[in-house]
Amino acid sequence: MSKINQYSAAEKLVILQEIETSQTTLLDIAKKYDINKSTLLNWRHRYELNGYKVLENRTHYKNYSDGEQSNIHW
Repeated sequence: MSKINQYSAAEKLVILQEIETSQTTLLDIAKKYDINKSTLLNWRHRYELNGYKVLENRTHYKNYSDGEQSNIHW
């Protein structure tokens, strides 16, 4: 299984270009890079809609100030 955020935006772009230009199937490319097929489809969709910037690694955690953090109820 692949690591989260293992690939940089530049590496993701190279992989997407390989998908577009290669005779290899998407599934074979997913196996080659140890990436879930749905992840590749997600990268491609986001890239087609919004360009290179969206390929950058996203953080899912927000840093809160002490005041904001006290307002969060788990």
